[in-house]
Amino acid sequence: MKALFTEFEFKGISLKNRIVMPPLANNLADGQGGVTEELIKHYVERAKGGVAMIVVEHSYVAPSGKSNPKQLGIDNDRLIPGLKSLVEQVQTYNVRIGIQLNHAGATTTETIIGCQPLAPSAIKHPWGKEVPRELREEELEDLAEFYVRAALRAKKAGFDFVEIHGAHGYLLNQFYSPLTNQRKDSYGGSRENRLKFPLMVVEKVRAAVGKDYPLLYRLGADDLLKGGLTLDDALYAAPRLAEAGIDLLDISGGLRGYQP
Repeated sequence: MKALFTEFEFKGISLKNRIVMPPLANNLADGQGGVTEELIKHYVERAKGGVAMIVVEHSYVAPSGKSNPKQLGIDNDRLIPGLKSLVEQVQTYNVRIGIQLNHAGATTTETIIGCQPLAPSAIKHPWGKEVPRELREEELEDLAEFYVRAALRAKKAGFDFVEIHGAHGYLLNQFYSPLTNQRKDSYGGSRENRLKFPLMVVEKVRAAVGKDYPLLYRLGADDLLKGGLTLDDALYAAPRLAEAGIDLLDISGGLRGYQP
């Protein structure tokens, strides 16, 4: 327990202890992805509690990636002032704050995003409600750019770091998992190919934010489903993510996310 209250440093970030609040969705945004006073209060109260670092909940990088109606967004410049206010109020308590970038992929619905959900393959997700449309290969570069623009917004808002969400059954996890990626092109098949799009996202974000800006990745270490990703796949992905530009891995798992 003593070590829990010792300082920790990574990529130029100094933490007063080793207590970190992980990203937890709270559905307190305004319906258009914007920060609300209630959302700020939620994080300020946690900052007051003594944590050293907060990772703000998964925030959609594109309209097509919105997971639920009151999810926080980072897909538009108009959201920067609200995010900046959140950052400034949390940092008042000597807490480092970052934000998690995410795209729902097959886990969202047409009701939420206004179109058929997008995914690596036209396969219904284990906890999805609809059959998604398979992304065309020529769409992937543009999709990766949504992560890039979101990361730049985070940096402009003053976040100390960003975390790319690659777990819990969302889009990047969907690309890596053989259960949800059954593509026949160079982005499917072998685990090398299935990891190709997540690595593209990381490389593009790293190039955009610069070599000194801290970049985290939440890695789904095990799908916890028969035929899905296992720890061996995580051990394969980890060094390749680091080589692509990741500074710190946030390990989690479960292709079904928070579902049992």
